[in-house]
Amino acid sequence: HGFGVTLPDVGRTFPETDSEERYVDVDAHYDVIDDHSLAGAVSNREQIREDMRGKPGVIKNTPTKLAGLHAVLSRVEYTTPKGTVVEETIIAVRSGIVYTIGLRTLLEDLPIDEVQFQKITNGFRLLKLPKGECNNG
Repeated sequence: HGFGVTLPDVGRTFPETDSEERYVDVDAHYDVIDDHSLAGAVSNREQIREDMRGKPGVIKNTPTKLAGLHAVLSRVEYTTPKGTVVEETIIAVRSGIVYTIGLRTLLEDLPIDEVQFQKITNGFRLLKLPKGECNNG
């Protein structure tokens, strides 16, 4: 469904995992919830994050675009023994597929890691859907 890129060593990729402290991950998967909307995908992502890590200290959702699709940039911060962690996730939905690009890093590393996140986000492209597929974006 996706891939991850470790930071700052962008030459090393890894299977989807949460064991890395600093990474960018890209994912596309079929929407398995009943609400196939962007708001539903964002809410589902927030619930999964809260179930895994507890309620974050700061939550901010900002409208944006991803490869021309309406999207939401979700940013959360929470405290860990290693410091303040920042997670930024861009979420978009098209034809029942949820696209996400996420950054996880320590607050102190955010300025340098944000550059790699933007490079990956700016390079994200969508393939044309097969004929007969509904295009909701």
